[in-house]
Amino acid sequence: MTSKKVDDFLSGLNHPLKREMQAIRSLIMEVDPSITEEVKWGGPSFYYKGDIAT
Repeated sequence: MTSKKVDDFLSGLNHPLKREMQAIRSLIMEVDPSITEEVKWGGPSFYYKGDIAT
């Protein structure tokens, strides 16, 4: 399930690869409903039994 924090972060983001970042986010979140996300180190981070990607 996506988080409002990451939704807000991406909606305010002005980056040339924003569309690609949103596509990767969607792919990661579709893999397993147990995956969670948070904003960490200035960008979206994904977790499944620990850190998996930032």
